[in-house]
Amino acid sequence: MALCPTESIISYRTKEESFDMIAIAAIFQEDLSAIATKSGIGVNAPKDLDGKTYASYKARYEDGIVAQMIKNDGGDGSIKVGYPDKLGIWEALVKGSYDSTWIFLNWEGVEAEAMKESFLYFKMQDYEIPYSYSPVIAASEQAIQAHRDIYTRFLAASKEGFLEAKNNPEEAIELFRPFVPEKDGRIDLTKALAASSAAFGDEYTWGQMSVEVVQEFLNWIYAHHLETRPVAVSELISPGLC
Repeated sequence: MALCPTESIISYRTKEESFDMIAIAAIFQEDLSAIATKSGIGVNAPKDLDGKTYASYKARYEDGIVAQMIKNDGGDGSIKVGYPDKLGIWEALVKGSYDSTWIFLNWEGVEAEAMKESFLYFKMQDYEIPYSYSPVIAASEQAIQAHRDIYTRFLAASKEGFLEAKNNPEEAIELFRPFVPEKDGRIDLTKALAASSAAFGDEYTWGQMSVEVVQEFLNWIYAHHLETRPVAVSELISPGLC
């Protein structure tokens, strides 16, 4: 299994040598990501990112999505994209090596609260981009068909764990703390879990993925020529396992 955004599912399905990756659960029921930039560098809206630098994860649709956000805000999408080491992208923004990047508000956004510098955040939904689920739990569709019961029981256990963390945050944080990398040591885990668990859903909605939400995102990607090969929603998500 893997954790990835919905875009990765689309990408793997449409590669020349495709892989039957499919999403089986959404971690969050709403988008907790945003484009982040430091205050005080002349950027007050996405359109101001024209001519600025962006630290990219080099994901297949990422740069096009960010450019379109700028266009939707009245810019021309002429952001200067660079590709630093993936694990160093946030630090590159903090140090000023890049002007902007894509972050999770419930992780890097929480870390930013503890800094002396302030940041601005631009969310996809505020700029006419119907962004889908991120991250999702994904697996091989063939493997799921062969071992459906195992995956179903895994997701049932996962749901129980996520909801237990939501209901007992202090215990969850102490269990999680030993696995936090040293570079993330300044993140307030209480705030991070609070920001995350608000989007977990409940016993009825945890992991659920809306066909309509995914279809709208697919339509948007095709309409903006980020993908030319059609793919059905049924190839991307398997919502019946949760």
